[in-house]
Amino acid sequence: MEYDFYSDEYGQPCANFSMDHEAFGLWLVNEISRDLSLIEKILADISTLKSRQRWDASYTGTEFSLYLSQDEATVTANSLDLEPENLAEDLELYDAESFAGCGLEDFSEMLNAWLEFIN
Repeated sequence: MEYDFYSDEYGQPCANFSMDHEAFGLWLVNEISRDLSLIEKILADISTLKSRQRWDASYTGTEFSLYLSQDEATVTANSLDLEPENLAEDLELYDAESFAGCGLEDFSEMLNAWLEFIN
């Protein structure tokens, strides 16, 4: 997973992620931004997941939800309720900006990099 953090012309933190991981960037910008207490809570939950003290953790935001297991992190747009089987046969659902997943270790490294960037 590749990503780049930058500030826009108004000084707001922004994130660009590699293809298939764009939803993580949208989640960071729209749900996390500069919320240090939420970042620290997520990092604490990651620590308990890595030590196998808990099975999973989830966070529901206004636009995206985060689900953490002992091995993975996934971000899903809350509006992603379209059922692929309801689409016409020749159409596919574009969900690259609505869903992304990665290993828990990669997610933890990315979240720590974001924390360092916004500080």
